[in-house]
Amino acid sequence: MKVNKELVFEAGEHFASCHASTILPLENGDILVAYFAGTKEKDPDVGIWLSRRVSGVWQKPVLIAKDGDIPTAHWNPVLFEGKKGEIRICYKVGETIPGWVTHTRVSLDLGKSFGDWEEYSKEHPACGPVRSKPLILSDRLIAPNSVETQTAWRPFVDVSFDGGKTFSKLSDIPINTNDKSKENYFLGKGAIQPTLWENDGVIYALLRTTEGWIFKTESRDMGKTWSEAKKTSMPNNNSGIETVQAGKRVYLICNPVSENWGARYPLNVYYSNDNCETFHEFLCLESEPTKGLPEGVKSEFSYPAGVYKNGRLYISYTYNRRQIAVVEVETE
Repeated sequence: MKVNKELVFEAGEHFASCHASTILPLENGDILVAYFAGTKEKDPDVGIWLSRRVSGVWQKPVLIAKDGDIPTAHWNPVLFEGKKGEIRICYKVGETIPGWVTHTRVSLDLGKSFGDWEEYSKEHPACGPVRSKPLILSDRLIAPNSVETQTAWRPFVDVSFDGGKTFSKLSDIPINTNDKSKENYFLGKGAIQPTLWENDGVIYALLRTTEGWIFKTESRDMGKTWSEAKKTSMPNNNSGIETVQAGKRVYLICNPVSENWGARYPLNVYYSNDNCETFHEFLCLESEPTKGLPEGVKSEFSYPAGVYKNGRLYISYTYNRRQIAVVEVETE
């Protein structure tokens, strides 16, 4: 197994803080990585930036989205291939998470430029993928989404039949917030940010939760209904998780820490051959906190994003909120 790790840019060279990357390797060999960056998360100067690797060299980051007449924080970009010849990016805009709306832009030149931003439906303003890529099926996209309020976190999925140009709500993912006698009872706020895959006609999702464990659910009718989420054996620190499908195998990238708002290290990759009923160690991306950081900077390796393409696993993640790391793994 060959592993290559790179930091996409120098810390502090372009912005003070960055987070929540998304990665998209292209057929021509280039790699696109987008993320939000600015002074710090939630600040009005935060926009969506894009880095591009060409012939093994990372180009200077480019600001690709800072929408609206009034400066407002941007969040959680998601890159994916939409209709043929399109690269689409979706991202959230708003001062607060409950007030998010989703904007989208399209590139027709492999991410070298993006068109004007569009806002999604007024009836479902925060629709589309919230952090991880949509599941691309033959006739539709299923987008993992969730809502966060001060008292409740709830996961659901959206659907698009036009390559991501529009999304509508498809279904809620049920979590047990009522029956305390069951092992899957949610004591905390709930679950958010599903990550999806499909095997043999069944769609599966893992959930980030407030319970100290990753939860799992499945749909046997193309996402119209879901089983009540159940606890898996994998710890969760209430930080972003990612699944990447490679045939029948599913890779899980996460911080295996069983504590609500726990440490965001280590960052590990696991694999499962039974749709995440059991997990096996595959790769440790980061094991220890970084020492010698500037005052006020907390060490973390978090919010992984991943894609499997041509026998390689591509992963990006937040590196101490000052850089984005990219790891390329030859799995075959």
